[in-house]
Amino acid sequence: MIDIPLRSDSEFFNVLQNELSGLAALQKDEEQKLNQEVNMITKTVAKTTNPASKSKKSLHDLALWRQIFDLYINTNIFFSATERYHGANNFDDALARFHKFSGTLKNTPTLTKFKRPESAMALDQFLRLNIDLLQSLKFQQINNTAMHKILKKFDKRTALGVQPTFPSLLSPSLTSTSIAKSVSASLQSTLLATIPRLDDYSCLLCTLLAWRPIRLRCGHLFCIRCLIELQRRSEDRCPLCRENVVLEADSFSIDRDTVKYLMSWFPAEVKERQRENERAVARDMYGAAYDDKGCNVM
Repeated sequence: MIDIPLRSDSEFFNVLQNELSGLAALQKDEEQKLNQEVNMITKTVAKTTNPASKSKKSLHDLALWRQIFDLYINTNIFFSATERYHGANNFDDALARFHKFSGTLKNTPTLTKFKRPESAMALDQFLRLNIDLLQSLKFQQINNTAMHKILKKFDKRTALGVQPTFPSLLSPSLTSTSIAKSVSASLQSTLLATIPRLDDYSCLLCTLLAWRPIRLRCGHLFCIRCLIELQRRSEDRCPLCRENVVLEADSFSIDRDTVKYLMSWFPAEVKERQRENERAVARDMYGAAYDDKGCNVM
């Protein structure tokens, strides 16, 4: 075996690694800046939506922010969660989804009619944050394309075949993960988690808000209407875990802490569910012909 030193090739890889180090440091600084913006927006949103706040106006902004965040999560700007398309989106897909999200906000004026000026400022910062994430995603995509083209041209001239293996040999600090991925994770754990979602407190049977929530011994949460229906059919097994815990539940099984939490964070949904329960009880008592819309004569 004869070893032939390739000084030019070594210099080439050293230069490429130095450039990648500079890009990684630049992306790290950008990531820190974006995370700081996420923390600032989180504080503002938490202030304008906290039910314990002395200002009653925060309750109105709570409902608007919940709708905005639900729309944002369902749009899946940077990540897709469908069965067919899942994982990180490329720049073009992310840009199209962001335009869809911002277009819906623009075409639905009721979503941006805040009672507190801080909320309007926070929404503008939130939109600018997503634009910065899109620019970072585009920047990284261009850098990855450039590196692959450089290695492809290098292989063509030297026939060394380093394009498939060189990226895996680099230090993890040089092949930094996507800023959009890391900052989006920060968004999920901080900003979007500031306001609880309705799906997290929905009845597992009717998928509506679990009002008068019954916490079974197995830990699953159901609304009282669905539980009563299960008991009417003498079904003792939990629909999810199949444990015999349904018939033993009664009014003492109502989760009082969850009741207080729902009344604080979902006031409009609680009132609607309470009205639905009252109408359902009235129909059970007076028959299907019951109508609570009022007297047609008076």
